[in-house]
Amino acid sequence: MNGTAIGVAIETAIGIGSAYALLALSFTVIFAATGYLHFTLGNVVMLGTVFAYWGSARQHWPVAAVLLVVVAVGGAVGVLSDWLAIRPTRRRVLDPHTVVLLSTMGLAFVITGLTAQIFGPDSFIVPSYVSLQPFYILGIPIRPPYVVMVACLLILATAAQLTIKRTRIGQMLRAVEESHELSRLSGINVSLVISVVFTLAGMLAAFSGFLIAPVTSASAYSGLNLLIDGSAAMVIGGFGSFSGAVIGAGVVGAVVGIGPLFLPPTSVEPCVLLVMIVILLLKPSGLGLPSIRMRRV
Repeated sequence: MNGTAIGVAIETAIGIGSAYALLALSFTVIFAATGYLHFTLGNVVMLGTVFAYWGSARQHWPVAAVLLVVVAVGGAVGVLSDWLAIRPTRRRVLDPHTVVLLSTMGLAFVITGLTAQIFGPDSFIVPSYVSLQPFYILGIPIRPPYVVMVACLLILATAAQLTIKRTRIGQMLRAVEESHELSRLSGINVSLVISVVFTLAGMLAAFSGFLIAPVTSASAYSGLNLLIDGSAAMVIGGFGSFSGAVIGAGVVGAVVGIGPLFLPPTSVEPCVLLVMIVILLLKPSGLGLPSIRMRRV
């Protein structure tokens, strides 16, 4: 092991962690608005990678067109998952959380099966949206896709923060996070806000798939690992905590990026789960600032 290998591992951790942060934010915004864990989002990321492959390698579309299709598919699947797997149970059972968990897991399996039938079960190499030729800083090769991932996280996290704090939709989201009933009494269309949340979460998840596709691959069966990493990032950071989602994604990125230097590749995902369990035992509220929803618990 030399300094270059360590530098590349750190670069990978930062880049992959940035993409996972977008996925963790998707989990977080849904949990903040509804209190539910949405296990279909890993498959939405998978769809982002698959449609990135389909648009760029098979259709030979320009990057902007591929990105537009990816986020449109993500937004559509996000809101449909609410209508198909969550909304029907919201007022029909006394404790919908377990039902939602099972229904979103079932929907995830359906998406996996349909994707494998349409695009095939194989893994595909995805053409990059930027050059893969690295540039060097202090002798360490820096791959441009990772730079793009970090830049996108910074831009989107800043935009999300400003939106939540300074816009009308942000005020409505905070009100819905505080109380659905009080929000309805104040004239807020809670169902519409939740639909917007699911749409944006799906778009974020699919976009993170678009970002990581060139440095991983596209496969119909990648949803489970993506689900593990994204949900672990949210849990490590704290349920419903936006700052925690970024912190948790950094921890997961460190394990995924640096772990292979010291562990067999097959041990990396179990190590992510182990870190999540340890943090839950030591600090159940997570590493980030607690959300409004969790402060009420």
